[in-house]
Amino acid sequence: MVVFSLSESYDFDKARSADTTVAAQPRSALHGDLFVKTPKLLTFSASTDYDTYSHIFISSSESAIVDTGTVKFNITHEYLHATATNNTTEFIIGGIGFKAGRWDVNAQIWRDTVLKQTTQQEYKLHYASQCWGLSLEFIKKPGETQYMAMLDLKGIGAMKF
Repeated sequence: MVVFSLSESYDFDKARSADTTVAAQPRSALHGDLFVKTPKLLTFSASTDYDTYSHIFISSSESAIVDTGTVKFNITHEYLHATATNNTTEFIIGGIGFKAGRWDVNAQIWRDTVLKQTTQQEYKLHYASQCWGLSLEFIKKPGETQYMAMLDLKGIGAMKF
């Protein structure tokens, strides 16, 4: 399956305005999306925003996932251009996951390619039975460490008041 979309909006009120500042530009950024999925193994997606006034790419994101059912690999590239400060942010996000019966184990790492440092590490362990589940997560960011445990109770039903 392949899906491609391209969109841009136009603000008639801004177009009719006598204001000539940047805030009065009637066209939004040109937005493009591409999604490709093979029947079993590969998924690819890409998204971008292009400023037609300044002729620069404001943001982009590309992602590739290989999922065998038992093992899952993903890699993502994120780019954001801050127009006011002329700074850019760019990340590579890589992950791997394993599924064995009722167990899921996942790891994901965010790497800032501009600052050349790891900005986030995330590790998850999940067990799912028919009526309950247990998730354990460990997330580490610069100056912050999170530990989370969650118990899922399934099939309890709704409570009516």
